[in-house]
Amino acid sequence: MENISFQPPVHELLRKQEGALEFTNQEGLQVLAAFAPIQETGWGVVVSQSMSESYSYVDQIVRVLEWTSVVCLSCALIFGVLLTWRLLSPVASLTEGVRRVSKGELDFQIPVLSRDEIGDLAGTFNEMTGELRRKKEETDLSYRRVLEAQKQLTQSEKMAAVGQMAAGLAHEIYNPLNVISGFGELLLGKTSQGDPRRPPLEDIVRETARCQKLVGNLLDFAKPKEPQKTPSEINPLIQETLALILTLAKSNGIEVEPILSPDLPVLPLDRDQMKQVLLNLLLNACQEMSHGGRLTVESRRTADGVEVLVQDTGRGVPPEHMASLFTPFFTTKADGTGLGLALSHALVKNHGGVLRAENRPGQGAQFTIALPGGRP
Repeated sequence: MENISFQPPVHELLRKQEGALEFTNQEGLQVLAAFAPIQETGWGVVVSQSMSESYSYVDQIVRVLEWTSVVCLSCALIFGVLLTWRLLSPVASLTEGVRRVSKGELDFQIPVLSRDEIGDLAGTFNEMTGELRRKKEETDLSYRRVLEAQKQLTQSEKMAAVGQMAAGLAHEIYNPLNVISGFGELLLGKTSQGDPRRPPLEDIVRETARCQKLVGNLLDFAKPKEPQKTPSEINPLIQETLALILTLAKSNGIEVEPILSPDLPVLPLDRDQMKQVLLNLLLNACQEMSHGGRLTVESRRTADGVEVLVQDTGRGVPPEHMASLFTPFFTTKADGTGLGLALSHALVKNHGGVLRAENRPGQGAQFTIALPGGRP
């Protein structure tokens, strides 16, 4: 064992008989010495140990503390990043939502990920975009209604102008046509079958009759008769009108299919005028399917009354013609007058209803007569 009694620091420790001290031994090593008294003897013990051994446990604790600090700092950093992401992610979503809504994407919804103030803000934003979407739909609907009303007003103005013109023409032309027709029939009755003058007279009578029919249509369009409405069932009216075109449909190879709903309400109708509307639509459909097809007439009940659908499997209405379909004198037929659909539109309107036309993709055209009212 090393003798340390000669070390001045040890002499001082022995003199005080308490405490601990550090000193350098004979080998130049740092040593820690401590005095421990022996009770009730007056004696004591001096214990020495190298500094490296004395502080090895402290060094371990320091290293543990260092690693603990590193781990705590890393956890704090990760937690800070996660907390920042949790706080900034909803804000970023709100920013993205505002940007997309400003571009008109009103269907965009922000995911609500929490129930705190940020979540409440996201929910309020979604409610705002939903309300904006509903307001936009209402605005679009109002705009379409305004356009439709403007279109109907323009159509009414055109019809009024055409009506005035037609009334004047009818009064000026109808009487001379009656005179020509009367003399033509008189001369035709006095001409034998072999007379070479008979064919021109037949042409005169036939063409005069066609002109009289055209003038009659003009008169009906210019001054339509007030409908004489009586309680009527629409299905028998459809069947009566279909019977008038069955021969024509059969000769053109057209299959007629009525789909009539039972228990339809009784409607206040002018039977003659409504039969004229149906006949115009059915004849147009047959002319469109001159090489065969299917003609479907369907009646069905609606919340407002009754609808009658006339569907064909022809070529349909060209999109560029759809807006002018019910305009007077508009026709695509070489021998057409352009008054059939316009007159039908006016007659349905006088019944408080609507006549609509649309194309069925790949299946031809569909005309819908919507009639209001009625009792079960």
